[in-house]
Amino acid sequence: MAIVTGAPAPRFVCPTVTNPRFPSASFGGRYVILAFLPVGEAQVEPPLVTMAANRDLFDDETLSAFGVLTEPRAIALARDQGGLRWFLDRHGAISRLYDALDDSGEARPRWVLIDPNECVQAWAPIEAGEAFFEMVRALPAPADHAGVPLTAPVLVTPRILDPDLCRRLIALYERQGGEASGVMREVDGRTVGVVDNYKRRRDATVTDQALIAEIHQAHGPSPAAADPQGVPVRGHPRRAQDRRLL
Repeated sequence: MAIVTGAPAPRFVCPTVTNPRFPSASFGGRYVILAFLPVGEAQVEPPLVTMAANRDLFDDETLSAFGVLTEPRAIALARDQGGLRWFLDRHGAISRLYDALDDSGEARPRWVLIDPNECVQAWAPIEAGEAFFEMVRALPAPADHAGVPLTAPVLVTPRILDPDLCRRLIALYERQGGEASGVMREVDGRTVGVVDNYKRRRDATVTDQALIAEIHQAHGPSPAAADPQGVPVRGHPRRAQDRRLL
């Protein structure tokens, strides 16, 4: 399964050392790092050293970290600690969900960052740990992760469209000024669209076909377009499916 940044993080239930059924649905409200570690003592040592060097980040309030283990020997040695736990992925199910294990059984070790909305924010190859944690240390507080205040009842979905496209859409709205589009209301037992002063909304309709296609490409990539290897960019992506740390 190709990992798609900006998309909801695949959910799962998996045992840790201290919890036989740890649900990933409990991730919300904080950042979460999934470390899909390589197999073999020599290969796993560098990412373990990187995790130890950044142990101060794992406070279970701002951020929690989970190592994902598939090797029986590593599973037997694992010990959960506050803020750092180990998923015992004995059959590789989680690894396949996050494209860290392909259909042939070949491992693709990686770091994955999940944002407080439970969406995949970024990922990087396991050997890029130093740069990955440099990015993690620069993250804003969970309440500020969207870059704007999160105020109910407005739904905010950050990091879907790149900044240039957002600026062009805002400019389009400002040029058109927006038109009253009305709201839906029940009248005489029927739901109908009405325009009045009780509740108003002004929308700008996008008619440019090239711009519509660009929005569709960024918002809903087809599986074939989602490159599991990403592209070499940092920060904001050109398209949602192209965001990779390195």
